[in-house]
Amino acid sequence: MALAVILFPISIFAQPWMQGFEDNPSDFREVQKAFNEYWKDKNIENGYYFEDGVKKKAYGWKQFKRAEWFIENRMKKDGRISTKSELYREWLAYQESNPAYKNRSGNAGNWQFVGPSTGFSGYGGIGRLNCIAFHPTDPNTYWVGAPAGGIWETTNNGTTWTSLTDDLPSLGVSDISVNPNDPDEIYIATGDRDGYDTYSAGVFKTTNGGATWTVTGLSFNEFGDYEVIGRLLMDPRDPTILIATTTDGIYRTEDSGGSWTKARTGRFLDAEFHPSNPDTVYSTTRPFNGWVELYRSIDGGTTWTMQASLNGCKRANIAVSANDPQLIQILSSGSDKGLDGLFKSTNGGNTITKYLQGTCSNNYLDWSDDGSSCGGQGYYDLSFTLNPLDADEVFLGGINAWRSSDGGVHGV
Repeated sequence: MALAVILFPISIFAQPWMQGFEDNPSDFREVQKAFNEYWKDKNIENGYYFEDGVKKKAYGWKQFKRAEWFIENRMKKDGRISTKSELYREWLAYQESNPAYKNRSGNAGNWQFVGPSTGFSGYGGIGRLNCIAFHPTDPNTYWVGAPAGGIWETTNNGTTWTSLTDDLPSLGVSDISVNPNDPDEIYIATGDRDGYDTYSAGVFKTTNGGATWTVTGLSFNEFGDYEVIGRLLMDPRDPTILIATTTDGIYRTEDSGGSWTKARTGRFLDAEFHPSNPDTVYSTTRPFNGWVELYRSIDGGTTWTMQASLNGCKRANIAVSANDPQLIQILSSGSDKGLDGLFKSTNGGNTITKYLQGTCSNNYLDWSDDGSSCGGQGYYDLSFTLNPLDADEVFLGGINAWRSSDGGVHGV
């Protein structure tokens, strides 16, 4: 576990006693020993010491002592601090062995929503949502995931909402997958893929409609690994198979999340199944440097190959349509966070062309309502989809929402 990264300010890494710990030791006692050895002859008092009669500041000493106090009160016998996933498992076990605690009822008061209930444009403070998933048979029931507010369910078409994840160790949700054969089985990708307001603790699962949740075999340390999950796809033929695109690679499970295999290393964000052939899956990277790359799998996500480098693209979203299964559309945000352009493949990803070049006069990702300025927030808010019944109808979401009826050539 990256213990030093979790708790120490950046300045502490520059201190002499941290030399040799670039790989972030899992045992805090190793760092503690090096710290004490470095300062043992200084006779430090309140962060200062005297050398040749001159009072000097012990840089990093107070910061370390604060971190030391925090860690020692939470340290396990092996010198580690438990990850949130570990603590969550222990908490679930405690509830199971203490029925009185598990069945307790809280007294949260009787709160009622008084407004405001409407808003226009992106004013700060009104919140945002990352994802939505629908019940396979009941159109009045669906779920939404928030970047730092968990997953919420409505059973009356949005009139009222219930939080299902108040007790989870990570309240960010980037994607939701619902078993079409058993909608009480729901998987969530924790963390915030867009704004990084929260990092991922992994994939969580419920089999009782959200009453309780368990950690699957894919877990991250939210305050150490600093990973996020972009998409969580369920194979439409077999709900025991799921694919997670993460900043730590592409993971795949064949046993309903019990165990996961890393199918591809790298930083991945978006993903979509081929509309008529789930053996084919597409995914885009989210690199620190360079351009986004499009990857494709033709064996259900087991292996992946790079199909194209999308020159000029820093973040990309994929869209497909059952109306034209071989079509792939890709929305691209550039270095200035505005519209870089639109890419297209008409042969399932064999070849990719850029058919629309973004400029300051057709920038569908900027703040204006006519796309006539430069820049934007494409690194942050980027949504893209095609009408499943009409592939020429394209929907694009940035700061504002746009629709095209001619395959993306013109927006309205």
